[in-house]
Amino acid sequence: MSDPAAKASEADARAIQAVFAAIAHGFRDRDAAVIARHYARDAIVADLAPPLQRQGVEPGPLQEWLDGWDGPVILTHKDILVDLSGDQAVCHGLVHTEVLRGGEAIGWWARATTVLRRADDGQWMVTLEHVSVPFHTDGSFRAALDLKP
Repeated sequence: MSDPAAKASEADARAIQAVFAAIAHGFRDRDAAVIARHYARDAIVADLAPPLQRQGVEPGPLQEWLDGWDGPVILTHKDILVDLSGDQAVCHGLVHTEVLRGGEAIGWWARATTVLRRADDGQWMVTLEHVSVPFHTDGSFRAALDLKP
């Protein structure tokens, strides 16, 4: 006999992975509205750009950032672990971002922690996102964009 709770957890894990895939597609297509629709209005976002954190994802500023690149913004998630409990999921792993500017390919790895909550309509929404890049501790304080998993 199959365990209904295990099946629900598998379905939730697939739905959460689908949220990550949809956000990645939004970045690839440079469509801020697609990206923003997966974040709760009150989501706390602490990503690579200033300020230290902000509430929600405003499509306008995100679209400006996306439009600053020559072509798609490619996100690749690696080693994403999902810890699911009821209507909340905590996910963490690595994300690689690859872009073009002036014909030059630029890429970096970052650490990512994302918390999602199941909304009343059953959709999983990002409520907290933290993305960071380590910095060199040699006194230069340069971002360690050269690291690879």
